[in-house]
Amino acid sequence: MSRLARENVAYRPFEERDFDAVAGLYQTLWCAGLDERVAARAGQLAAATYLSASSLGLVGCVGEDVLGVVLARDGFGRRAPRWEGRRKELLAEAEGLGLAHELGSALAIDRSEFSLAADYSRRGGRFSQAQMTLLAVSPEARGLGMGSGLFDRMSSLIARAGAPCFFLTTDDECDWGYYEHRGLSRISSHEVVADADGNVIRVYLYGCDLT
Repeated sequence: MSRLARENVAYRPFEERDFDAVAGLYQTLWCAGLDERVAARAGQLAAATYLSASSLGLVGCVGEDVLGVVLARDGFGRRAPRWEGRRKELLAEAEGLGLAHELGSALAIDRSEFSLAADYSRRGGRFSQAQMTLLAVSPEARGLGMGSGLFDRMSSLIARAGAPCFFLTTDDECDWGYYEHRGLSRISSHEVVADADGNVIRVYLYGCDLT
């Protein structure tokens, strides 16, 4: 990308109107190969689930297009009831359409990572004061530095909220090497069943010291 294009990237707080764009990002990145109807609903359900578990949100934009998002939980117990309600609505709709099983399979890795994160938080690990719950950037933004821009800005917000560190989960379907490059500490890794066919994928827990 040109320098001019990089300079056109803007960052702002997540707003409710960004929901469809975030759902679309998830669908593009992690729902390839799924039936279109299942993929669209998986994107919506994933977006609502991550938002319901988060208290901070930023998006990266080029013009009016949302091409990246980062979400986090600041460690003070704040949640987003609006999105928990939306998550439940989407689950009920999926049940009514007979898509619950397909959606469950599509989001199996996410459930494993949520479980891993919840267990780490309960145990009060060294980095458990806050969590970066989601970092997603569209392939269209490649070369714009948007991933680092979102990561750095959210790290600053977490620090300003009073947390000296945070953790995150990731997996083999993501660019986990980025976190190694940024100097995060790998806390653990686990193999989990990724789908109904029994395929196995590795998920990772990383910690970031902000002091």
